[in-house]
Amino acid sequence: MGNPAYIVTGANAGIGKAIAQGLAERGLRVIILCRNPEKGARALDEIRTAANNASVELVIGDLSSSGKVRSVAERLLDRVSEIGVLINNAGVWPTRLEHNEDGIEISFAVNHLAPFLLAHLILERLKENGSGRIVNVSASLSAMGKIDLRKLPTGEDFSPFRTYANTKLCNVLFTREFARRSKGSGVTINAVYPGVVRSNLVSNVSGLLGLFLRLGELTGKSPAQGAEGPTYLATSNEVSSVTGSFFDGRIEVPYAKNALDDGLAAQLWEKSEILTRLR
Repeated sequence: MGNPAYIVTGANAGIGKAIAQGLAERGLRVIILCRNPEKGARALDEIRTAANNASVELVIGDLSSSGKVRSVAERLLDRVSEIGVLINNAGVWPTRLEHNEDGIEISFAVNHLAPFLLAHLILERLKENGSGRIVNVSASLSAMGKIDLRKLPTGEDFSPFRTYANTKLCNVLFTREFARRSKGSGVTINAVYPGVVRSNLVSNVSGLLGLFLRLGELTGKSPAQGAEGPTYLATSNEVSSVTGSFFDGRIEVPYAKNALDDGLAAQLWEKSEILTRLR
């Protein structure tokens, strides 16, 4: 293959930017996907300068609804003939109940449906690479998730902490189910917990929860340290054939019990196909 692209979503700041910079420092072709044009342009310049790599490109796109994700995928496929890796990093911590234009709770849309749909829309391009990889950035809070598929998509059971944990559980259920369905395709998929990373993810969370989360971040990893796990999964030959696994940084660890529910994973997959109009 020629020069396959490494796509990083949510790469304007924090761990996403650090992942993109780490890849660029390896001389790879990197596509950073950002929602805000101004922040994206600034991140692009900073990554190119820090990595001394001009092969970093910016695609502006919003991942908050299926229609917008489809537009993003079209731009990516028009721009890039070869895709090697998709790193699903973009995510939001919901502070209040909010819906997108499809009536879907916003964090479920961004944190789960967007990675699910984007992976499907570029899957053939990943297969063409012969050794494509998908890396889903998840969280340890996934172990606290409990999914009710009747309520989660619309936020009927919304609360900031619980809903975020539920979307992160969706990430790992999606990872396991995708690996099962794509066995033998040449595309691997894994989920990774980067650790507690100093970032802007919880900057808008108020009250005691916000204080607790920000205090935790004070002793957390730098974005560069948090990026080590996702970057390892995206590039290392040691994990080239590993799929459907969960990593804490660079270390493969067992899934939490709630992530091993194969029936729920299949139901989530089918529900996600309907919500994203894949069927």
